[in-house]
This record gives sequence, structure tokens and C-alpha cells, in this order.
Amino acid sequence: MLFKVSDNEKSLSSVRSDWRPKELELENMLISKDDGSSAQILSEAVFGEPLLLISNQVRTRYQKRSDILALDRAGNAVIIELKRDLGRLGVETQALQYLADFSAYKGEAFLAKYAPEKNNRNHIFGFIGGEAKIDKINKNPRIILVARSFDETIYSLGEWLSSKGVPFRCVTYAPIAVGSDKFISFSIAFDR
Repeated sequence: MLFKVSDNEKSLSSVRSDWRPKELELENMLISKDDGSSAQILSEAVFGEPLLLISNQVRTRYQKRSDILALDRAGNAVIIELKRDLGRLGVETQALQYLADFSAYKGEAFLAKYAPEKNNRNHIFGFIGGEAKIDKINKNPRIILVARSFDETIYSLGEWLSSKGVPFRCVTYAPIAVGSDKFISFSIAFDR
């Protein structure tokens, strides 16, 4: 939360903002790149680790759309589901549906489905440490949820999923507009 310090520096008052980016705007901010490279590394400052963007708005075999599909350094698929406001019961079910679909593809099958172009594969191999690790790709897929806040019941589900070997992370964000300037901060709220 952002606070304004009073003129006499004796009190704080919270800064309220009417800026509420839509899910697609948030997605575009998260996947934008400004370093000129062709590989898109999602920000470690946002997600708690660098992630390689595979694609956004990825269709599952049931024609559902996952917001963002990425890989971590170990080569595991990371399904990132975004919500504009509160992440409540149901968002995790949506992400689990995507996880179930994407987890069916391992190694070469994952690459053939989601990164068929040679250039994309080169980025993947450079990110995970070489082509020799192809059999490690998508061995342990996981979920990251991003929302302004979360219903705490999602955390109990996250605890249970992690006890079953499914890593689960929740990231909160706070959009702030001050005059014509816009700021957004991210914080990891839950990580197992």
C-alpha cells in the first residue's frame, strides 16, 4: 500500500487510486519487453524468479484460454492465471484445468505443441541450460495466480496442492495512479 506523508510528517494517509487495469492490460504489461531481445523473460521482481514466456492466451485442447504459459529454469511449465480484482474460489479450478491439459505434454511433445519453431526452441534451451535437458521439460508443472487480493481459502487449497507435489504461488498487485503517472507493485502473498 502507498501512503502519503502529511506536511508536518506526523501522520500517514493511504493513497486511493481509481485505476483498475483490465486483465488483458495487466497481461500486456507483464509480457512486454523493453530490452530489445527476442526471448521474453518475465520479471523476477514480479514472479519471484525469472520465467521464459512461451505464449499468452494459449488454447487448451478444450478451447479454453490460459492467460500466460511460461517455463521456469528447470524446464517446468508455469501456468499464470490473472484476475483483475479478487482471486476467489474458482480461479484455482480454472488454473487446475489448464495445468491438467498442459501436463499431458512432456519433453519433445511439449516442444512440438507449444514451441515448434527452431528460434523458440533455441531460446528454451538457452534458458534451461541446453538441449540435453529436453527430457526434463514439463516434469513438474505448476501454477501462479495473480490478483489484487485473494480469498484466504485459496491458500488452504495451495497448501494441499503443494503437499501433493503441485507448486502453487499467489502474487498480489496494487495499481496506483498519481496524477497522470501510473505505478504498479507486486508482492508474493503465498508460495509453496
